[in-house]
Amino acid sequence: MCVCKHCGSERKSLQSKVQHERFCTENPDRVEHPRGMLGKKGANQFTTGSSTGHSRLARAHISQGQRGRTQSGETRDKISKAMRGKPQSEETRAKRSESRKRFLEKNPYRPCEHCGRKHLGAYGSGKWCKKCAPLYTCSHCGSVRDSRASLAQHSRLCPSNPNRDRNYLVENPGVNGFEGRTHSPETRSKIGLARRKYLQENPDQVPYLLNHKSGGPSYPERYWKEVLTNAGVAFEEQYPLGSYHLDFAFPGLMVDLEIDGSQHWLDPKMVGHDQKRDAYMKNLGWRVVRVRWADFKRLPPEERRTYVKNLLEGITL
Repeated sequence: MCVCKHCGSERKSLQSKVQHERFCTENPDRVEHPRGMLGKKGANQFTTGSSTGHSRLARAHISQGQRGRTQSGETRDKISKAMRGKPQSEETRAKRSESRKRFLEKNPYRPCEHCGRKHLGAYGSGKWCKKCAPLYTCSHCGSVRDSRASLAQHSRLCPSNPNRDRNYLVENPGVNGFEGRTHSPETRSKIGLARRKYLQENPDQVPYLLNHKSGGPSYPERYWKEVLTNAGVAFEEQYPLGSYHLDFAFPGLMVDLEIDGSQHWLDPKMVGHDQKRDAYMKNLGWRVVRVRWADFKRLPPEERRTYVKNLLEGITL
């Protein structure tokens, strides 16, 4: 037998004894019985604990006491009606339907670029669904990027990343507000001399060849190669001279023919580079002839032929 330690009454099981001791009238720390709620103004089986002022423990007991209770049909109807909320009129439903249609016209469903699932485009500039958007979100600052490559680059340099690559920031001043290291004029001069010496010894490592010749000769270069071949002029294409490569060289005449795109006179950095290159060629005794492709391609066919004829005569003289 299980006996209550407060009033001495006997219980059939240990669980019954524990439950009785909680609400025993002789227990100085007893918890208010759930049935104590009955008869209170505004209190019923659906009233929350916060509105009745019960403690958290008392609300737990109240919840336990309500388990297994059967409700009448009338009560269930009341609950169902309260859950459904206020019924809407036909006019209100029509307005909501029209509003939904207008919203979908402005924000149509679109397929996610990652999984193909259709969504309303509220995540990642409308490119991904809610499930795939975290794949393009920085784990350090929470910003959303347009691609996985952009996310990888951003995460590496993110100011919130404690392990960001500071060596890259040193080599690229100004990235994310990092000032970087500055060299003295003497150090820059030494680096420039060492770089020029290396490129003269390794002409295949010239940045122009590595960055601009991966796709083969450009269309203007192919065009002028065909023109010079048809004219029967002896020339060499991509002739190496120091750290430079000449577009079309005439070694016997020491003439360099360069076919320039618009960047050669619009980009100040390219203009300065070409001036330095021309001075280097002039010191070696070479003559540089530059053709502006943008101006040449606008000429009518007859004027083009005249231009080529005069150019070749000026080179061979």
